[in-house]
Amino acid sequence: MADQKQFAGTVNFTGPLNLKGETTITGKLVSPYASVSDTHALTADMSGQTVFWTKGSTHHITLPAPAAGLHYKIVVAAGSNNSHKIKVATEGTHYFFGSAVVSSTTDNKQAVQVVTKSTANSSPGSYEAIELDQNASTTGGAEGSVVEIWGIDSVSWLVKCSLVSTNAAPSSITTIQAA
Repeated sequence: MADQKQFAGTVNFTGPLNLKGETTITGKLVSPYASVSDTHALTADMSGQTVFWTKGSTHHITLPAPAAGLHYKIVVAAGSNNSHKIKVATEGTHYFFGSAVVSSTTDNKQAVQVVTKSTANSSPGSYEAIELDQNASTTGGAEGSVVEIWGIDSVSWLVKCSLVSTNAAPSSITTIQAA
C-alpha cells in the first residue's frame, strides 16, 4: 500500500508514463485531440492526437517531417464536395505508401488503392498527398472517413485510409497521389 498513489481532479503528464502492476482508472480517460477547420500544419508534438477535420472550402493539412513513431489519426467530422489534401512537409522527398479503401454510401460498392513502399520510394513526387473529396469516384472523404498515418523513417509515412464516398461507383482509386 505504501506505493499506492491517488490523484484528484485533472492530472496532466508530459513525456512517457509507465504503469506497472495493477492500475485502476475511474472517471473518464480522454485522448488528446485537435479540431481543424482551415489550412493547418500538424507538428511532431501533436503525435498521438486524433484530428477532427471539418472540411468546408478547400484547405489542406500539412504533416511535419516524418520520423519513426509519429502517429496521427484524422477523422472527417464534416465532408465536402471540394478537394482537400493531407500533404507531406517536403514535396519530392517525403512520401506516403499504404492503402486506401473507398466505400460508397449509395450503393454496395468498394474500391481499393495499394501503394507499396518500394513504388513510392522510387517516385516520391507521385505519392506526396492524400486527396479527399466526398463525391469523387476516385477518392472519397465524406463524414466518417478515417485516415491513420504512421512515421516509418525520415522520408516515409505509412497510411491506412478507410474512406466514404457519396459516389455510387468508386473506382480507379487515386487517393494517394502527387501534391
